[in-house]
Amino acid sequence: MPAWGWGIAYTCTVFLQLAVSSLFPPGQAAPDFFLVAAVALGLLRGAGPGLAAGLLLGLTGDLIGGRLVGLGALTLAFGGGLAGLITRRVFRDNLVVVSAIALVLALFTVAGYAVFGWALGVRFNTWRAIVAIGVPVGLYSSVFVPLVYATGFHALNKPEQGLPDRRPLSGGDAGE
Repeated sequence: MPAWGWGIAYTCTVFLQLAVSSLFPPGQAAPDFFLVAAVALGLLRGAGPGLAAGLLLGLTGDLIGGRLVGLGALTLAFGGGLAGLITRRVFRDNLVVVSAIALVLALFTVAGYAVFGWALGVRFNTWRAIVAIGVPVGLYSSVFVPLVYATGFHALNKPEQGLPDRRPLSGGDAGE
């Protein structure tokens, strides 16, 4: 994808996040499209792009939200990078597996944010925050990541582009 395409994708993600999160009352969990984009890109492109997307989108979210600047960037980078590492070990063409990965990574990302936020002095019940925010965000992610992933997977595997078929990798890269 050309650089301007990434810029458009970034801008659309930011606007989508702002528009959708404004529909939810304060204090209620809303879909995290920054997390969705970082995990989907990690699953599609690998650890490096997932990590970079997580850093950029997380920092954007931190600057918009204005609290604990940098922590969202680190946790989303972790989620996107881990998605890239996981995709080397699982069947990428199974959307049920992609949905499960998105759910688990969203839970880990929200839990990481809660734990590190608590360690930085924001006092709240960490377990309650994980349940009240992590579970809904994880469920939203388990719905939206497969949609974004399927669209990207289809675009990357068009036969007319001459790209080789992407075969599921299991057990590492021994077969490549």
